[in-house]
Amino acid sequence: LGQQGDIFIVPNHYIKALHGKGLTPIIRSNDGVKVYIISRHNIIKYGPSILAGQAILVASQYSRTYLELNEWLNQNALKDKVHFIFDHSHDSAALSMLKGEFNTAAVIGNIHKSLPEFIKIKYPAIKLKRKSGGSILTKSSADNTLKTAILKAKGKLNLFEWRKAPTLTHEEPFSDAFSQQLEQYITNKHLNKDVKSIKITP
Repeated sequence: LGQQGDIFIVPNHYIKALHGKGLTPIIRSNDGVKVYIISRHNIIKYGPSILAGQAILVASQYSRTYLELNEWLNQNALKDKVHFIFDHSHDSAALSMLKGEFNTAAVIGNIHKSLPEFIKIKYPAIKLKRKSGGSILTKSSADNTLKTAILKAKGKLNLFEWRKAPTLTHEEPFSDAFSQQLEQYITNKHLNKDVKSIKITP
């Protein structure tokens, strides 16, 4: 929020809130990222209720992974029946689960895709319904040269396909949820200057 930089790479559900804080999206990725729940418990065979009382590794409470996982838990009557362990990268969360240090992790699709086939068979995953991507933003006051350079470079960026961001900011799943989180974060930051920075994670 201190905007100590010129280019900001964020999940799309951040855009609505950050647009009101002086940042403008320049390019946007295709919406190809899905969230998977992988577990040493066989969720497919025994159903979601097997996760009751369990800890779930999630990258960040500000991530779409967490927000979508929370939606799924609510839909399956598991609200307040699990707890979360944050501040793991998606790959370290998957590795910790596979090593038996934890039983369940929520990760993005490319992490699940990279797992060996025998692991996918042994630990069948739940694929959540929504999918999204990310955007590259600059300060609204940024020089047009920077914006033009980002647009010209979009074909060279890996991981996603990129296109020019729409002129009008449209609603994304979980945009309002993140906006509320951000306002709460700002309030807490004023009350406690030692609060950690938001971790930008899909």
